[in-house]
Amino acid sequence: MYSLQALEEAIVVLESYKDALSADVADLALAALRDKLADLQMAPASQQLVQVTILVADLSGFTAMSEFMDAEEVRDTINAVWQKLDGAITSWGGQVDKHVGDAIIALFGVPHACEDDGERALQAALDMHMALAQINELTLQKITGSLRERHQLRMRIGVHSGPVFMGAVGASGEFTAVGDTVMIANQLEKLAPVGGVLISHEVYEQTHNAFEVEPRDPEVLGEGQTPSSVYVVTREKSYLFRRRQLGGSYLDSRLVGRSEELEKLQSTLRHTVEIESVQVAAVVGECGLGKSRLLYEFERMLNLFPERITLGKGTAVDRTGQPPYSLLLDMLLNLFDIQRRNSEMVIRNRLVDNITKRLPGEPEEARSRARHICELLGFDFSDWERSGTSDLTGDTAVRIDVYDDLAWLFTSDSSESAATVLLLDDLQWADEGSLEWLDYLVQSRRDTPLLLVYSAQPSLFERRPSWQTPESLESSVYQQISLEPLSNIDSRHLLSDIVQQIPNFSSRLGDQIVTGAGGCPLHLEEIVNMLQLTGVIENKEDRWLVHNEKLTQFEGPLTLTNMLEHRLEQLSRMDRDVLQKAAVLGRTFQPSGLLFLSKEDEPPLAEGVLDTVLQRLEQQEWIYRRRDIRSADTLFYSFPYDTMQKVISQATPLARRQTYHVLAATWFVTNISPQATQSAGTVAYHFEQADQIDEAVAWYGRAAEQAHNQNAPETAVIYYRRALRLLPDETATTSQRMQLHAGLGHILCWLGRYDEAVDSYKAVQAIANSLSNAEMLVSALWGLFLVAYFQDDWDAALEYAEDGEALARDMQLAKQRLQMQVARGLALLRVGELHTAVTLGKQAYAAGKSLGNREQAYSHVLLGQVGRELGHYQQAVQAFEKAQELFRQLKDALWQDFLLAESGQLALEQHDWDTAVTHYQTCLIYSQDQGHFYTTVVSLRQLGHIALQQRQYQEAEINFRQALALAEKSDSVVYRAYLAADMGLLHLSQAVATPGSALEMVDKEEHQEAAFSWLEKALKLARQARKPLVIVTAVSGLAQLFLEDHLLDEAESQAILGVSVAEKTLQKQPGRAMKRTTAVAWRVLGQVLAKVPQKEKLATISGQQVDASACYGRSLQLLDDLGEPDAREKAITLRASALYELHRGHDDRAKSLRRQSILLFRRLGLDKEALQTKDLVAW
Repeated sequence: MYSLQALEEAIVVLESYKDALSADVADLALAALRDKLADLQMAPASQQLVQVTILVADLSGFTAMSEFMDAEEVRDTINAVWQKLDGAITSWGGQVDKHVGDAIIALFGVPHACEDDGERALQAALDMHMALAQINELTLQKITGSLRERHQLRMRIGVHSGPVFMGAVGASGEFTAVGDTVMIANQLEKLAPVGGVLISHEVYEQTHNAFEVEPRDPEVLGEGQTPSSVYVVTREKSYLFRRRQLGGSYLDSRLVGRSEELEKLQSTLRHTVEIESVQVAAVVGECGLGKSRLLYEFERMLNLFPERITLGKGTAVDRTGQPPYSLLLDMLLNLFDIQRRNSEMVIRNRLVDNITKRLPGEPEEARSRARHICELLGFDFSDWERSGTSDLTGDTAVRIDVYDDLAWLFTSDSSESAATVLLLDDLQWADEGSLEWLDYLVQSRRDTPLLLVYSAQPSLFERRPSWQTPESLESSVYQQISLEPLSNIDSRHLLSDIVQQIPNFSSRLGDQIVTGAGGCPLHLEEIVNMLQLTGVIENKEDRWLVHNEKLTQFEGPLTLTNMLEHRLEQLSRMDRDVLQKAAVLGRTFQPSGLLFLSKEDEPPLAEGVLDTVLQRLEQQEWIYRRRDIRSADTLFYSFPYDTMQKVISQATPLARRQTYHVLAATWFVTNISPQATQSAGTVAYHFEQADQIDEAVAWYGRAAEQAHNQNAPETAVIYYRRALRLLPDETATTSQRMQLHAGLGHILCWLGRYDEAVDSYKAVQAIANSLSNAEMLVSALWGLFLVAYFQDDWDAALEYAEDGEALARDMQLAKQRLQMQVARGLALLRVGELHTAVTLGKQAYAAGKSLGNREQAYSHVLLGQVGRELGHYQQAVQAFEKAQELFRQLKDALWQDFLLAESGQLALEQHDWDTAVTHYQTCLIYSQDQGHFYTTVVSLRQLGHIALQQRQYQEAEINFRQALALAEKSDSVVYRAYLAADMGLLHLSQAVATPGSALEMVDKEEHQEAAFSWLEKALKLARQARKPLVIVTAVSGLAQLFLEDHLLDEAESQAILGVSVAEKTLQKQPGRAMKRTTAVAWRVLGQVLAKVPQKEKLATISGQQVDASACYGRSLQLLDDLGEPDAREKAITLRASALYELHRGHDDRAKSLRRQSILLFRRLGLDKEALQTKDLVAW
């Protein structure tokens, strides 16, 4: 292992070079060598009995390898193998005792025993297997071209802890271990499975909190001994579950103060099973409040659930520049139980095999789809035949197919279990790709008994404000469980559990700990841990003691921050500097980043010295190491929790910290893939912390664009706003502020946050005016037009379009003029100015031929809309298809989605329900993928209305509620009003149906109450948003409810109000939607008047008296003007009129109207409506 002579010689040589080295570096190395020398010199001349952990590994396969290599290649491979395996041992603080043939013996706990010797030995063992797998796949494959299983190197490892005799052996004075413990470790190695690690019960007792194991049949490990328990190590546990407190795991303590929250999760699970649809529960709280522990306890409770539950798990990692879909990859590895310490190639191949088996379809097709999934996750397939890859990021259709297959993987087992539960931890750290897929999962599996439970800090909602649950929706799909700090009583209960091994624990010290923790369970546990690390609490001969006199080392209260600062001050300058650099890099960091930040030190930090420092800091529990799944050679370290990283960073002097941030930004620019999640945002953050504002603003702008390209518009909003916040409001930054506001306005419009979008576009407008920048001024007016158009504010849309067209004409901006002409034409169509719109359409089409693809696409949009209004549907379809193709070439997703929705409307107006549903469903998929609020809500509403017309009430409600959730989250008053009216009409349709049983009567009353509530809400919102169309819809609906309840005066009052508002609005906006709504209002008034007992009941509208017959006549007149698209409403009015004539005794007239209504319903394919007409209007 090492000898006295060798150590003495090394010390002499190092001292001779001391003047040429940094004092810190030389002193550090000399101190380590002198410690080892002192340990050897203190050992008795014979032997010393010490407690160690022994690792024995045996390799096989070198002979078989020699069949394919020459002697020199075999020698080089053997040297590479031992170098890798020895490195894995020493990196975890072990000492290589000796190589014996193809075996290696390593010691942990020499020269100094540590509490975690067993854990470090197992970490080394797992890393050794990973290193050997890499050699098998890379080194041998390069030489042989194909690696057959029988020619792989193989290894077995045994690990045991116990006493050994340490002493100098032989003439060389080599220090080594002898005794029964060595023999047992050798025996464990021989019994271990190939590729596995077998441990004794002694090692299991030390490490069971840190590793998952599988027990094996007891084995006789020594001569004359009884069989002993042995275990195969399967995997390392999450760091969360390895945290110690007074020698045990923190999971050994009870869950305190969270029973109510746990019951909420259990109740949500029962609700999921009962309704057989998706539910989402968010456990939200600041760092350390027990979110992960709550999820852990909920998982344990799943085993007690009376029905079978399918479980999926994943944990997001706080790592700057993590690849896209990192969380999703973690979930898949858990799903298929794939070891993370395998090489990337092994992980990839096992994923493909497991996914292929799980997916439906023919094996070859399933394997191709499995490959697409792994390509999305970032795996390389260049070594496969037909290695060409699909454009999974650019091709939305392909990506959606992959998303759907992934959703299948996690929910396909739901038919065999009561529900699928997905537990996701620390979602605030999740990459954008995984968050996008989770959005898709919830939306696409709404009828699946799926419960998604995730924990997150509130910062998640800065990136994803739409994920924050509105209170009004908690009972439907989303539920938010907010964790608050523990009460003092609960904190004392938790402390009692932690310190129960300490007799007569001081209540005064307990009060100090509880006060310092401030109700945070993590802080309380870590304060106790700090007291142990600083010697206040000591385990002496298996007895826990408290040294109260040592509390004087801490200044101020016993808070975690104060204790961390105290520990930091006790470190050597080198260790403290390394920690401070690491804290600047982030909670997770790479050694290469530390070396880069140290390059300006005098002298720069050497790699070997850094490795030694990191090992020491790890043993002192400042950091812990982790590896990247897709890059096994890359080592990462993490701070155990956020508070530690933040305290260390803030303890760094400001000037030095800013210097580190500049270096960190530079390092991230060259070391993070552009595809990595938030890579540009990370660079911007470091420049901001370094107070380099210009660089920070530029990088935040890039980060916003990157987030937009990664389908993360909400994150893009954050970055735009950070850039604008940093940018000073001065002349030099005017143009830059204008561009940022323009980008922000576009994204906000995209998200349906229309009021905020208006503010951004108005800012662009003001700046463009000050700069006399006509192009940007027209661009702002175009944005304002879209905001108004998407909110059905036709007057404002027309005004913006006219202003933009006039400006573009005056400034001779041909492309912008055509764009605004199209905008004006679209707005004119909405207000009923068809003739002028037709003229503009012709002009735009002629001008577009000489301009670019975008201008031609816009002209075809207007032509398609004109064709639709004229009833020239084939022409409209052709125009939309041409525009769709041009926008596809331009990669303009917003307009592609818009045209899909308009194509659905075209099919709907032709009563082609199936085609309409197909278009809207396709639009919905693409819109949700891109985050387009307008087309998503339009698609959901129209799908809901189609289901409502076909009396598929449950399907209609699902669509309406999804749309309402989006409207609530975007805080769109307009769409909240629309959706409230939709929900009211949905319940109204069920409330006016004739009940066939007592149970249906109860349902009818519930629907009446729900309809009244929703329509009242719609009326209130519509008045707030100044939407007369919704006002008319709401009051007409209320009139029908009052009529159903025989409240005739109230019904008449509401019906008259509806018609009056409708006719007044129609004079100003004679568009299709207003005409249709007015026709319905007249029909409702007719129904109310027909119900009044007095014959020929009259109502006064605009100074004229009308009866029911006149009301039906006006309704039919308006519907005839609208033509075929509104044939269904005409059929309903004909039915109401027929019923009225029947009651008046006009049988011939009633029969004629009845026949017209039935024929019209049948032509539209609405057979249920035709049958209802036949039953209602009967003699």
